[in-house]
Amino acid sequence: MTTRGVRGAVAATLLALTATLLLAVPSASVGPGPLPAHDGHDDERAPALPADFTDKVAIGGLSEPTAVAFAPDGTAFVALKTGLIKSFDYNATSRTYEPFGQETNFADLSPTVHNYWDRGLTGIEVDPQFPARPYVYVNYALNRDPRNGNQPAWSNGTEQYDGCPAGASLGPPVVPGCLVDIRVSRLTATSTPAGWVMTGPELPLVEGACMQFPSHASGDVAIGPDGFLYASAGDGASFDFADHGQAGNPCPGDPANGNEGGSLRSQDVRTAGDALGLSGSVFRVNPDNGRAKNGATDNASRIIAVGHRNPWRLTFRPGTDELWNGDVGGSAWEEINRLVGAGSAPSGTGVANRGWPCYEGAPGGTSLRQPDWDGLNLPVCENLYGQGAAAVQPPYFGYQTRGPLLTPGEDCDSSTSSVSGIAFAPTSSNWPAAYQGSLFFSDYARACVWRLGKLPNGDPDPSSITPLVQGASTPVDLVAGPQGDLFYVDFGLDDEGVPQAGAGGVHRIAYRDPAPVAVLTADRISGPLSATYTFSAAGTTDPNGRPLTYTWDLDGNGSYETSTGATPTAQRSYAAAVNVTVGLKATNDAGQSGTATLTIYPGNDPPQITKISPAASLRWRVGQKVGFSAAATDPQDGVLGAPAFDWALSIRHCPDVCHTHPLEQFRDQQAGSFRTPDHEYPSHLLLTLTLTDSREMPVRRTIRLDPKSVKVTFATSPAKLRLTAAGTAAKAPFAKRFIVGSRATVSAAKVQRKRGVTYRFRSWSDKGKPSHEIVAPKKKRTLTASYRPVKAELRIRTAPSKKLAFLVNGKKWKGSFRDDLKVGTKVWLAAAPAQTRKGQRWVFVRWSDGGRRVHRVVIGDQRVDLRAIYRRA
Repeated sequence: MTTRGVRGAVAATLLALTATLLLAVPSASVGPGPLPAHDGHDDERAPALPADFTDKVAIGGLSEPTAVAFAPDGTAFVALKTGLIKSFDYNATSRTYEPFGQETNFADLSPTVHNYWDRGLTGIEVDPQFPARPYVYVNYALNRDPRNGNQPAWSNGTEQYDGCPAGASLGPPVVPGCLVDIRVSRLTATSTPAGWVMTGPELPLVEGACMQFPSHASGDVAIGPDGFLYASAGDGASFDFADHGQAGNPCPGDPANGNEGGSLRSQDVRTAGDALGLSGSVFRVNPDNGRAKNGATDNASRIIAVGHRNPWRLTFRPGTDELWNGDVGGSAWEEINRLVGAGSAPSGTGVANRGWPCYEGAPGGTSLRQPDWDGLNLPVCENLYGQGAAAVQPPYFGYQTRGPLLTPGEDCDSSTSSVSGIAFAPTSSNWPAAYQGSLFFSDYARACVWRLGKLPNGDPDPSSITPLVQGASTPVDLVAGPQGDLFYVDFGLDDEGVPQAGAGGVHRIAYRDPAPVAVLTADRISGPLSATYTFSAAGTTDPNGRPLTYTWDLDGNGSYETSTGATPTAQRSYAAAVNVTVGLKATNDAGQSGTATLTIYPGNDPPQITKISPAASLRWRVGQKVGFSAAATDPQDGVLGAPAFDWALSIRHCPDVCHTHPLEQFRDQQAGSFRTPDHEYPSHLLLTLTLTDSREMPVRRTIRLDPKSVKVTFATSPAKLRLTAAGTAAKAPFAKRFIVGSRATVSAAKVQRKRGVTYRFRSWSDKGKPSHEIVAPKKKRTLTASYRPVKAELRIRTAPSKKLAFLVNGKKWKGSFRDDLKVGTKVWLAAAPAQTRKGQRWVFVRWSDGGRRVHRVVIGDQRVDLRAIYRRA
């Protein structure tokens, strides 16, 4: 058992993945009124499942959980994004875990973890031979600068929430940003009376995947049937523009040409002369020493798959050597990939290539070129395109990132996606046969879990998709666990959709679980010592409709000593000004129970925010410095100082359904400042203040800050040629709206054809290269790509007979002629005065352009389509 962190449990938290529903309001505070205990379902809708299935919180009270792994005896090791790992003991008889507050802090890696934006502790695995092999494996962003080895590089090594003095930016001036590595390591577990704890030093197995931008960093870990450890890493590149190293190209070993950095590090195995990192790859190592399967220590021998953007989750299909991964897409496709024979999969130049960033998605036997990258004409992608689509392995299954619902009528979000979990249901469970062995996947942004059906040979069926959990609570991981059930990790949102400490947990998806689902509310959570608190279990349900009785832990001692029988309410007043964790146990007539808790604050009043800035009327541009400050008082504590103030900054992206991205955290600061980030429009910032008094009672206020935006029109001369701008490929003119100061990639093909005319790129109106980055201006603007015609189609036919003869530059043709000729080419045409075909005499009448029987045409910027018209004699 361990104690909770005094302020960690109430610190403002931010989202770790690139998609979630966020419903923000200008302000919010905690005060008297009916307040539910956290049951894991912070979204307004309750999860919906097929008949006889339940979604229950197995472990609650967690802050920023990102992953879970189970020991063979059911012990749960839960990874928190900050670097803390907790272990919870399991009772197989009651199918329950010890409650939050009685768990063990297994390990604290926060001094070496860089917890910033997407970065943090993201992957965890328990050795399948545990405890004979008492090892836990982790994958995280390492707070070390790969350029100089400084560690910690971007904090003092003791802070949970790390910062970055100056994030990567194209400028001007160019800012290289806060570079980090990833680390995959092994931790040794020892059993103590309190629970499992890490002993001895951490054993690093692999390090080295240079991450410049704070997204798509560390991934997952999984032990294969061959006993080797498999791990993944993202590309560490920008998600705002086609990043090929323009922001200083600072990763060690990247060539100075700027054409092999950024997302192109995912294709490093195909380039020579530069160091091979682990970015955008899946790799295989010996779990005892980090060596490759052949005993080598070079990355080329470790890597077995490349070309990923963010291979967030890994799993092995039970009973096989198939490694499956969920790869979070850009703006096009979410991918689920299968690698058959992972244990014998080749490394080096023979590795499986998923194609990112040159290709993405498109299940069904092929992959599609990424428009932005196709337009850049960079050698790494052009060489891959030259090998044909067969050079890359398409996903086994995929769906559009900004596409429609996956199944008609489902209660899931759409228009944005982030595949966040992948697991096979064990055949050892009590689940229906159709579910056993099936592949399940979760999407964090869409807030759902689905099942793929099974083909006759047992393989997942990409054409058969059914929802399992609709309205799931922010799932960031999906794994098989004790007694064959599926578990997912809930990162944690409050009722307003804002990430909140203590709101996360681990959910259990079970079949015919008979235990009730307890829900506890109160008419108040604070007030004078004379106040009476009324607690209610009115929202409690039993899956089978059995009658319930209620017992209560009203004094917070952990024992349920007060019984109200079938009455779902209880009352209590408190004489001491101390926090109390009230508990409810609901028991059905078969003896199964469910519990819930709620913290109240007798003799206390919530702190009051007296002033806060910036004002919601502020309109920002990318890179702008924004200051923030607040003041507050507390009825019991008086004027509150800096330790009471925690700030969290996130950006809310709303292409249709909104989702958030983590930015920065500022702990124990009454005032400070931040630089506004670059992001796709429409987006706005959310600056959240969490204020806590000496009793840890929180009050939260969120300020929404909208950006300045501008419309940019993309045009061509002549009109109706195709352009690619910020991921949109369309015929010009078309317009897009941007945040002022944001970056975007625009591309004009060097050559394109329209209505029989071939055009060659001449120039952009801003003097940029055919593919280049633009900065959104302060005022609306039209950016035009000018083309000149270089060839036009010349087509000649005879009519009404289609087989008569004519001359083109003195050469005889019969029936028809077609060729593309350079603009300005002079062509002589001649038609015979009369000619005979199959006994029929034909007499020349005219050319369709009005020219004489023998005349000249000049190829211009239009297709020339002529007919020599004859009549029967």
